[in-house]
Amino acid sequence: MRRGAAALCVLLLAASLALAQARALSIEVGPIGVLSAGEHAEVVVEVHAEPAARGPLLVTPSVDGAAVQVVRGRLFRFDAEDPDGDPLRFRVPITAMSVGTAVLLIRVDGHACEGTHCEPVEAEVRRTIVVR
Repeated sequence: MRRGAAALCVLLLAASLALAQARALSIEVGPIGVLSAGEHAEVVVEVHAEPAARGPLLVTPSVDGAAVQVVRGRLFRFDAEDPDGDPLRFRVPITAMSVGTAVLLIRVDGHACEGTHCEPVEAEVRRTIVVR
């Protein structure tokens, strides 16, 4: 009986943490127009963090494709325009390298805490960038 109750508690805790992780962080990416080869641009990224996930954050932009290059591949909470704001607004510098398309991936990692228990949380978003 005790083993069943303990297993149920573990399952409920895991389910609640998974639900918290799903809601803890969300990402919005501003519009990205068509770029010209050689052009430098900034992609505006807004990160919404629930109160439980308002600790340290790591924003990792990366690109799949040779048409675009990320100039700065790691941003932290203190790199936001207002590190205490919600949403956190980041400016991700990119360079259009050559004609083609690339997929920009923005990944945000942090922790959601409830009391003394913290769990890692993450969110990802992808956007296609066209270079002409």
